[in-house]
Amino acid sequence: MGLEGLRFAFPAIVTTLSTIYVGGLCLLIAWLRAGFDSEYKGYRRIPASLLVFTASVCANLAGWCVIKAFSNDSGANNFGDREVFGIALKQCIWSLFLTISFICLLACMVVARRESYLGKRVLQFGTVVLLIVNVLCLIWYFAM
Repeated sequence: MGLEGLRFAFPAIVTTLSTIYVGGLCLLIAWLRAGFDSEYKGYRRIPASLLVFTASVCANLAGWCVIKAFSNDSGANNFGDREVFGIALKQCIWSLFLTISFICLLACMVVARRESYLGKRVLQFGTVVLLIVNVLCLIWYFAM
């Protein structure tokens, strides 16, 4: 893995695990609160910000699963050791998932301002916490 791999791996692991655990907890609470919202009688409209935040957490979870699958890949077709423009394929793919998750977090902040439902505060709290973690890890990556 080397020092370059460690330089990327530490912020990526912190970002991914914080999104999975903190984001997953906030997501669970927000889904439960939105599901039991008494304003919606009969047909329930799922808030768009809740869907975008769900996509953000799921993107990080999917990225973690893909990286774990690459780590377990051994043999002649070891795709994890290949390089794209001089960067390890694992790092490129994980960066893609982290970028998708970050874009979804930004979109969630924008969309959540226009909506009102019972779980909105929990979702906004989770979004802000995860944005702070993402930005700090990005600074860590570029400063190291």
